[in-house]
Order: sequence, then structure tokens, then C-alpha cells
Amino acid sequence: MRRWIGLLVGLSLCLAGCGQNVAHQPTATTAAIRWSETTAPTGVDVPGAQWLKIEGAGGNSKNVQVAAVLRPQGSGAFPLIVWLHGSAGVFVREVSAATRLASAGFVVLIGCWTFTPDEAFVTPEGALSRIPCLQNVASTDAAIRALVQVGQELSGVRKGAIGLYGVSSGGPEAIRYKDGSTDIGAVVLDSSAFGPTKANAPVLVIGGTADTFISVQAQQTYEQALRNSGGTVESQYYEGGMHGVASGDLQEAVIKRMSDFYLRYLR
Repeated sequence: MRRWIGLLVGLSLCLAGCGQNVAHQPTATTAAIRWSETTAPTGVDVPGAQWLKIEGAGGNSKNVQVAAVLRPQGSGAFPLIVWLHGSAGVFVREVSAATRLASAGFVVLIGCWTFTPDEAFVTPEGALSRIPCLQNVASTDAAIRALVQVGQELSGVRKGAIGLYGVSSGGPEAIRYKDGSTDIGAVVLDSSAFGPTKANAPVLVIGGTADTFISVQAQQTYEQALRNSGGTVESQYYEGGMHGVASGDLQEAVIKRMSDFYLRYLR
């Protein structure tokens, strides 16, 4: 049911971090998860992105997820943020938003947690290109856990609490996520209107007043439910913003707000 509703509201920001990467031998991870560098999807070109092939989620050796890693300039260790798309898959436009977030001082990993076809997703505003993820048949929980595990193993990632970002149906998945070994320090929900009401970390709720997929009133109702559970909740709604405000026309201001929030809680 959750996935069906997600398809109606599933505009997520696009994972677009593709670069020219040289493939190397798979790197072993816990729980039989393996990852290796790979080339960017056909037709996707994002300077500086590192593309990964992640195998083995859910114990299925044939399961394959596609992910991109965006990094800030400079050396050192930076907080990790795992970016969770909506139910329609990773949109190519998400790359610019992920790149902006990375430039604020984070390593951002954005990858598929559900099967994603290679056809564009048609919306009232136009067609949105997607990053195909044709071999991911793992459960949502297993696929997201694989993304988090791999993200924590990347070079340049600081040990400690990580951030989660979820758009549309990815928002509730970010609230729901727990694996017993990962400290979630901050969560950002973008254009989400349903899901768990008890968060284990401070939450920033963002959305747009012109969202045609999930009304701003529905988003505010979810925000209030999170507040009623006793958690730390902040919010900001952007006048004229559409579904997935972090990757839309207002992304510069939205990413700045997100960055400030993450920096406070991921110090």
C-alpha cells in the first residue's frame, strides 16, 4: 500500500552525480554487501561524481543497486548524508541538489532503494529522466541498509552520526530507518505526508506551497504529528515551491537551510 501511494506522490529529487570513474575490484562489506566503482549511466554526466555498483542487499548476490557519491572540495573527513529518493526512483535532476549539498561540507551518497525503470517519469510539469536500477529486487529495508553501510565505508567519511534526507515516500523511510549500529544524527523530510510519527533524531520538515502531489496542508499535518510525539522538529515551507523543493527552482535557498540544519546536529 505504501508503495502504491508513493507512486502517486513519488517525485523525488534526482540522483545525478555522474563522473568519469575507473572501475576497480569489488570491495567487501559487512552482511555480504559488495561495492565497486563503475561508469556513469548512459547520457548522465556530472563532474566530480563517483558512481558505484552495490551488490548483495538482502543476501541476494544478484541484487544490484546504482549509487552516486558527491564530495566537497578539500581534504579531511566529512559527515555522511544518505539521500533517499521517492518511490518513482532516482531522478537525474537530483544530482545538482546533491552536488550543492556536498559543496556545503558533506559526503552525499544517493542511490536506488527500489526498482527503477529507465523510462522518464511523466509529471504535470514535464518528463523527468531517471537513473535506471533494473536489478534491485531487495526489500526496501535491505536496500537502504546497503546504501548506509557502503556510505559509511567510503574514504573521507567521518566516523559518528550520519544524516538522512528523504523526499516524498523516501521521507518516511528516513524516519523509519534503524539498524542498531548506525547513529542517525539528523533527518530532513522533503514533501512527505505520511509515515512513522516517532523520530529518533531531530527532524527538519521542508515543502512547497505549490506542491500538486502532496498538499502543503498534508505536509503540515505530518509535521504536527511528529511534534506531538515529543521530538525535535523544525520546518520551513517555500512559497511557490513544488514537490521535492530541494531539487526544484528554489534549491539554492532550500539546500542552504538543509546544510545549516545538518551542520548543527552532525558536528
